[in-house]
Amino acid sequence: MQSEPERCGVCIVRVVRQESGLMITLTERTDVHDASTQRRHTTTDVAQAVEAVRIFILDIARQVTDLRATLVT
Repeated sequence: MQSEPERCGVCIVRVVRQESGLMITLTERTDVHDASTQRRHTTTDVAQAVEAVRIFILDIARQVTDLRATLVT
């Protein structure tokens, strides 16, 4: 069985207070070595930002599970 390569993703949450409320920018990269995986979202809704971070984490977890399944077969 091959050893699993280390995977690293990053999600940066930037919050700016404005007179009209919060401006939340999420910069996500599911693979720090691959710029093509970068996505950026901007929202003023805190719940939407938290949900986006949750989805990012679950996507990373799914990728690890998929990779393990590929290496075992």
